[in-house]
Amino acid sequence: MGEVRPDEGLWRSVFSGTQANRARRGTGNRTVAKAFQERDGVTELSVDRYDGLDLREGVRKGDRDAVGRSASGFYGWLVVPASAAEANGRRVVPSPTEENPYHADIVLAFTDRFGPKDHALALATASRWHERPSL
Repeated sequence: MGEVRPDEGLWRSVFSGTQANRARRGTGNRTVAKAFQERDGVTELSVDRYDGLDLREGVRKGDRDAVGRSASGFYGWLVVPASAAEANGRRVVPSPTEENPYHADIVLAFTDRFGPKDHALALATASRWHERPSL
């Protein structure tokens, strides 16, 4: 996979039932925004480029990641267009790995006026919910 296209969907996995419920209803952007927040000092958000990928493979990856995180489950994805992910000084960088050729990072740009919570809220607001399909 080459450079990220502006119309490409970037998928952020959701492992919180509360975040999933709020995303399903389209309410609570501040709660949903927590899916786009990392630990203090982390400047990159891990996402996947699933355009064209079989959803079965995406679900298997989400389920594996949930086990690796000791999460209660994998509920689905928040999908944000790359064009929105690249607003407010953010960049999207392809970062494929051997086990995940679809991996990319949203690199955050912090300023005095735009911090991690601001980025998270902007990404949550621009995202749409995609429910984990049953296999």
